[in-house]
Amino acid sequence: MPSLTPQYQSRCVRLLTALLLLCPIPVCLYGPRAALLLVIGLACAFLCDLIFRPLFGLERKKRDLSSYITALLITLLLPASISWYGVICGVVTGLLIGKYLFGGTGRNIFNPAALGVAVVSLAFGDTALSYPALGQNLGLEPVLNTASITYATSPASVLTVGGTPSVSYTDLLLGSFSGAMGVTCIAALLVIGVALCLLKTIPWRTTVSAVAAVALLAALFPRVPAGVLPSIIYELSSGVLLFGILFLASDPVSGPNNKWGQVFYGVGVALGVMCFRYVGALETDLCFVLLLASPLSKEFDRLGGRLSHRIARWRSGKKEAKSC
Repeated sequence: MPSLTPQYQSRCVRLLTALLLLCPIPVCLYGPRAALLLVIGLACAFLCDLIFRPLFGLERKKRDLSSYITALLITLLLPASISWYGVICGVVTGLLIGKYLFGGTGRNIFNPAALGVAVVSLAFGDTALSYPALGQNLGLEPVLNTASITYATSPASVLTVGGTPSVSYTDLLLGSFSGAMGVTCIAALLVIGVALCLLKTIPWRTTVSAVAAVALLAALFPRVPAGVLPSIIYELSSGVLLFGILFLASDPVSGPNNKWGQVFYGVGVALGVMCFRYVGALETDLCFVLLLASPLSKEFDRLGGRLSHRIARWRSGKKEAKSC
């Protein structure tokens, strides 16, 4: 597992930069309330590090940005209508149980952000899974009281009942539909995802295999009556799927390191998410799938290692046959 090496620190800087680039989008869509929730998440991460490090007897590590990344991930995976204590609950739970109980940075078995979002989804129910309609300028007044917020149907909830979302492809790219704060602008996620893969910040094998597997399953078992292509597009862009694949499933700490292991892991995560979607209605389904898949990352590594060994033996035998 990675420690605070210069490479790991550089990776954290790039991830944090990518997340900060996404932050203006929910602020533009929902107003200053989204900005306040993001600040609350970051402040909570700072306090958690301040309290939990000495509590668990861990040294203070300079330039450890992982807690701030976790806080931004959790906040961006929640709706702009979530209460401030919902954000605090997610960040504290994710860092305390997902990170510090396992010994701090680089030692966690579960992805802390996935754990935090899963806890909030279960603890706050509809509040964490109801998304405000666009066009509202959510000011700072309803931070404690959300009664004045108008909610809208998300594409994922339409897919759950077997319908076709009324969101156009252009609106999907620009994020003009209701959803979690940081997951709706597909164009921004695609650009950032390609950049992170090219910079080797996230393992491209996990990302590509997960996206490809979801697309294949959506084509073979479509939930959209409009056809195969709309089924693939809406499945990939709905819920927290694309954001979660880029920032959660691609975590090198809780995921496999072997090349083929990453491929198997991505396919396994995609299978789990689609199974959840066919039988359930949680838009944060990927977070629950990761909580099941992450502890098995070593098994995916072993499986990938065996395949790599067999491929190497096959190539070696092929070269010997040619030389003869």
